[in-house]
Amino acid sequence: NYHFLWHYSYNTIFILTMSLNTERINISYKNTSVVLLSGSSAGVFGTLIGYPLETVKSRLQTQTQYKGILDCTTKIIRNEGINGLYRGIVPPLINLIIINTVAFTVFNSFKTYIGLMFKTDSNKYKSLQYFVAGASTGMFSGIFTTPFEFLKIQLQLDNVQGKKYSGALDLAKKINKRHGSRLLYTGYTINSFRECLFGMCYFGLYENLKLLCSTNEYLKQVNSPFLIPICGGISGAFAWFVSFPLDCIKSNKQGFVIDDKTVKIPKFKEIAKEIWNKQGIKGFYNGVSASIFRAFIVSSTRFSAFEFTKSCLLKLSFFND
Repeated sequence: NYHFLWHYSYNTIFILTMSLNTERINISYKNTSVVLLSGSSAGVFGTLIGYPLETVKSRLQTQTQYKGILDCTTKIIRNEGINGLYRGIVPPLINLIIINTVAFTVFNSFKTYIGLMFKTDSNKYKSLQYFVAGASTGMFSGIFTTPFEFLKIQLQLDNVQGKKYSGALDLAKKINKRHGSRLLYTGYTINSFRECLFGMCYFGLYENLKLLCSTNEYLKQVNSPFLIPICGGISGAFAWFVSFPLDCIKSNKQGFVIDDKTVKIPKFKEIAKEIWNKQGIKGFYNGVSASIFRAFIVSSTRFSAFEFTKSCLLKLSFFND
């Protein structure tokens, strides 16, 4: 299944890329491969560094016995060991390799396509172009992220509920056998909306910050290697803050107890109403500090890995023929 998803994502993006007017822009199989490989690199490094805080975020969103980030992290390590922070990492690792490959390539393709359609030569229109192209990534991201997010949350909660599953594959098999594979796409609609909002802020703000760095006289003189990670970190933190309420509802929708016979999936309106009645607006931001901190670190790493891998690949003669 992972093999199929990989080739499906690659072929989808390649078709999108080659559908552009290749006589007017230099888009080729090799150029697409550069972005694909760079996106994969971003997914690997970002996930390995940020996953422990992702675990803490999910616990804070779905459980109330923790006082904060430090308390939650300490209790996880004390009761479950360091491995508890990395429980369920396989699904998101595979997921984020795929999703970063798809997202970065879709973004670059749509950015170019929108630029050609509307001839966005001025910085004023480029700014809007980046946000629109970023939002377009969500249309594809939700297809891949929803089942992996579902498995990740279920495995993290399973750590607390008695460890009924040996891993992601075991959980997926049992869900498919008892309830059908459709259950894996619980929360697909809200997750896709979240991905669109996230992508719009994530890529849009990053590209605009890069544009500012290249046009502002002072920042041009600075020319610091830290500008890329700083731009990436700010973009990731902002994107998570804006999309966090939807992520909170999505986590609660996917974090229900799976019974052997029956499954009761809470509705969007019920979840939002319950959170609001119990905690008000604050309830939609439980765990947000962990997420923003994680997002800054991960996004700094992710964009740095992407840009570094891309620059290295473009130096190879194979990609410049």
